[in-house]
Amino acid sequence: MRMVIIGGGSLASHCAAALTKRDHEVVIIEKDQDKIDVLSQYIDCGFILGDGAKPKFLEEACAKNTDALICLSDSDTDNLLAAQVAKTMGFKRVIVRVEDDELEPVCHNLKMEGVIFTNKQLTREIVNMSELHDGMLRSAYLEGELQFVELTLDENCPKTLDEVELPQQCHLVTVNTGEKCYIPADVKSLNTCDKLLFVSHHEDLAELRKSLGLSSDS
Repeated sequence: MRMVIIGGGSLASHCAAALTKRDHEVVIIEKDQDKIDVLSQYIDCGFILGDGAKPKFLEEACAKNTDALICLSDSDTDNLLAAQVAKTMGFKRVIVRVEDDELEPVCHNLKMEGVIFTNKQLTREIVNMSELHDGMLRSAYLEGELQFVELTLDENCPKTLDEVELPQQCHLVTVNTGEKCYIPADVKSLNTCDKLLFVSHHEDLAELRKSLGLSSDS
């Protein structure tokens, strides 16, 4: 796939490096030649010198051959402007980084998709990890207040799924025994160290842990 990234800062460079390692074609649009000179030494990708919020540089990036435009500059205004311009130019998918949470209503009014509010999501993740301690191995927020949560069973776990009374806004997705991953219908018994992946409302996490026999501070 071909990815075009606007910006040459820390997040942009890390994403570019990660995408190239996965064999994607990456092009970075950056208006600072010094940054391009540095990045070109360790990221094997293309570069366009210019302001990614301006149409002529987005045209040079070639919308019809680009699978995703990722706006990761240090300016929320530039990122949102670039995204709006890109929508009129036929880019297939646009992903936008926004730091200022107060801009969320603006994004909703503009009907913008693919917006990542980095400070808000990072704050949620830190609070969530603090509350769940070691019991949560993986968590990712979905739309609204839903999130993926993976919990590891301990010696106090129920013996079968029939014994588990899940909260109303919580659904089991898979059970990983360490040897194989199963859908719930194929699970006959539960055992210590099984990893259960749920989609859950964040307010139901404490009740979910209790239903699995997990202490609130484990």
